[in-house]
Amino acid sequence: MNSENLNFFTNNGFSISDVSENVDTHIYSPMEVNKIVSDYGFQVGTSTRYVSIADIVGYDTSFHGNSSNIFDSMDYFFDKYGTSYQKRSTQMLEYSKDDIIEGLSNSFEREPMALIETGEGTYTVFTNGLHRYTLLRALYLCEASKVQCDEKALNALKKKYTIPVKVQEIDLDKTYCAFILDYAGGCGVKSIDTEYDSNHNVTSNAKITFSDGTTQSISTEELIQLTDEKIKNNKFLPFIMQNFTNRYPSFKKFIDDNFDYLNKVPDINDVTRW
Repeated sequence: MNSENLNFFTNNGFSISDVSENVDTHIYSPMEVNKIVSDYGFQVGTSTRYVSIADIVGYDTSFHGNSSNIFDSMDYFFDKYGTSYQKRSTQMLEYSKDDIIEGLSNSFEREPMALIETGEGTYTVFTNGLHRYTLLRALYLCEASKVQCDEKALNALKKKYTIPVKVQEIDLDKTYCAFILDYAGGCGVKSIDTEYDSNHNVTSNAKITFSDGTTQSISTEELIQLTDEKIKNNKFLPFIMQNFTNRYPSFKKFIDDNFDYLNKVPDINDVTRW
């Protein structure tokens, strides 16, 4: 870590090594949180909301080519001797943990951080805000490391680091239907896409393209029904889906609510084709 970044934490009373022993400093990519949403995410529009830095767990580090550790990544974003990208936000290092939220408040309104839902109740940075996120996340973790066993203090800290953001929303029902139909294979559905109206606004429906080239506008309820019709006799899907329901709570809830029979893995000896 370069001297300016190191001094920032020292001046705020934090030891990076001590903090790293007490909190999770990993930057989570979207696919680490929920690979289904990362690969099949059905984007349905954006909204402005208030989100805590505590719930913004990372971004696609592979795309940016830097460390997946929040502290090790600091030099990638803040270096007064580096590239224009690294130098452009070094003035942020003049803030302290006590005044940084207020100091950046105008930027949150003028150019809000752009996030995307992960499907698991958290967010990752989408298209804008990596410099601010990196510094705020690092500071949040530093403060959290000192109150990690105090739920009341952690809640207060979460509130302190809550900021206005733009969120790219994900329709999980459509996302998970698209995923299941893809894995089912050979069911006559070529693709499921976002539908736009004549003014290029996102509608509440999905656009289904079938293998024969025909298309159909379909509601979420109709898509779930279509998915059910296409997969209910597929003897292999329960084996495949079990791995994903074990990994992703939101996907398990979707299966429980709509396709509970996929939870019933048959005896392999009862499967006539394998």
